[in-house]
Amino acid sequence: MTGGVAETTDNPAKLSTATLVRLVQGFYAIFWGLILTAVVAAHVLAGPRPHAFDVGLLVLGLTVVLIGSWRLWRVQLGVDDADRQRIAWRERTETLFGTAVVLAYFALFFCAWRQVPLSEHLLANALAFLGAGVVYTVLLNRVVSALAPALGRRDLAVESKWYGAGSIGFLLLPLIGVLVYAFGTAAVNDTSAVFEILWLLDRTNIVLVGMLLLPFSLTLSLVWAAKDAILEQLSGTNTATR
Repeated sequence: MTGGVAETTDNPAKLSTATLVRLVQGFYAIFWGLILTAVVAAHVLAGPRPHAFDVGLLVLGLTVVLIGSWRLWRVQLGVDDADRQRIAWRERTETLFGTAVVLAYFALFFCAWRQVPLSEHLLANALAFLGAGVVYTVLLNRVVSALAPALGRRDLAVESKWYGAGSIGFLLLPLIGVLVYAFGTAAVNDTSAVFEILWLLDRTNIVLVGMLLLPFSLTLSLVWAAKDAILEQLSGTNTATR
């Protein structure tokens, strides 16, 4: 696990100091940006109407996430065996950055929906925001998995697969289940899917929210562990150059 003794692979890559610094900056930004985004989004979702201050904090958090995602996308891994690993890293970070852009795009619609909760158009955009957030969490685990061989950290690769599966099982599938239930119930009862979703939202409790946030928290811990592994390698690189 991330809190235990680091498990290394036999042939970690020799990443340059500049590359390691960019990776640290990227993961730092994503970690703190996601925390701010999640806290504000949860407050907006639970509260009656978002204030301008809430919107400003959400924009700030997503801007930091965007910067961190872009920073990772711009990193070129110089792995020895490495064409396949470089391609995997490039594709996953590119997809991560694209998802961050989508997440930022739908964020304002999410806030607008809380102002007009009965709007079907705004609700669809709010659901797209939540869906993009879940997808981003899943992809973030895959990005760490692509980086783990370059850091020589087999433990990060294993944990990223487990946490990614947890994000799918406890975040993505429940979101799909809510949509299926809402539209199915609306069709059977001849009501509005908006009404059914709002009915479910009103009955959400802190225990359920905690269960849903568990895989998100695990992903954040994985990001922090990856940052620590990069700092360890950066420290070794700096020591070797003295």
